[in-house]
Amino acid sequence: NPRSLSIWNISEEKDLLKLKKEAGQSPAGLLLESDKLFAVSKDGKRIAFFDKKILTSKEAKRFFESGEFCVHDAKTIIHFLRASGIKLGAVNPDLAGKSGVKFDTMLAAYLTEGFSRDFSYGAIAARELGGLLASDIRDKSAHFFEIVASLETKLTEGKLGRVFEEIELPLTRILADMEERGITLDCEFLKKLSLKTGKE
Repeated sequence: NPRSLSIWNISEEKDLLKLKKEAGQSPAGLLLESDKLFAVSKDGKRIAFFDKKILTSKEAKRFFESGEFCVHDAKTIIHFLRASGIKLGAVNPDLAGKSGVKFDTMLAAYLTEGFSRDFSYGAIAARELGGLLASDIRDKSAHFFEIVASLETKLTEGKLGRVFEEIELPLTRILADMEERGITLDCEFLKKLSLKTGKE
């Protein structure tokens, strides 16, 4: 029963080291709920909440910048961690250009369920599991890797997996950068282009 799971509060560096040791080579799942970041173990039996204080530590920086993660909505998690000075996956050579993200349920659902308009975690979970999840984070976390597995299977159809790996995941960090820095427009060029196309 997912509701019987306890939520481990990661508030000290020793907690983070223990979490890292438990995760081993398996990517942890990351969920951001109501401005709170949670980690989910691969078996769904362990849920950890990251206290805001721990996110400013050197150990947290090492954990997130060298690890690989399965996430829901990578771009939002990238923004959330950057606010604490952490660049997700910045020093992980195996995930060069992918922002430390091995899998993103939101991106995968967008590619495989293009008919849908709701890519919230709850909506994706309902579609992939065939029923609604309770709003409790324990229920959501317990099924996280089931959802990942279901979407991974769907991505094997056609060239979706390649689009996901080579285009969508690498674009995540670029889009996050654009949202933070903005873009520069050549207004004079656009004005001329508008006049030109208006005449045609």
